[in-house]
Amino acid sequence: MDPQALLNQLIKKSLSDREVGLTAVILEDMSNPENIYSLIAVFAYDINEGGFAQFIYNSNGIYLAEVAEALEAVGADSTGVFLERAINACLDDDKSYKKFLAGNFADCFFKKKLDKISADYAKSETPLQTESLSQIVALIDQCNVD
Repeated sequence: MDPQALLNQLIKKSLSDREVGLTAVILEDMSNPENIYSLIAVFAYDINEGGFAQFIYNSNGIYLAEVAEALEAVGADSTGVFLERAINACLDDDKSYKKFLAGNFADCFFKKKLDKISADYAKSETPLQTESLSQIVALIDQCNVD
């Protein structure tokens, strides 16, 4: 599978999970490969569509630590560094972060901070689907077998 085909598969999984109602229950068992796959898919979709701002806004900040754990599980260390930067931005400026979540996703100072992280991530040329291609494919295979 090539990186673009993997990204397409992750997008399809994310849309499917959101359609049926992705819930915080998946966070209760991070040893379950299906839960890791779901988190990776949601993250990949949002990052592809609107960067870290979209991911944080859409998840309302709920899945941040667990997505970091999921990225670690698939060996996405470089991507994890950028997610860590986004998480630190949230922690360092709690007031702006909460205002951003309560807003309508319009441009604001905090969104611009996250957009800068997204731009740096794009420049790194190590997107998730390239960095962890074989590990994510193995994860998907495991989910399809179980």
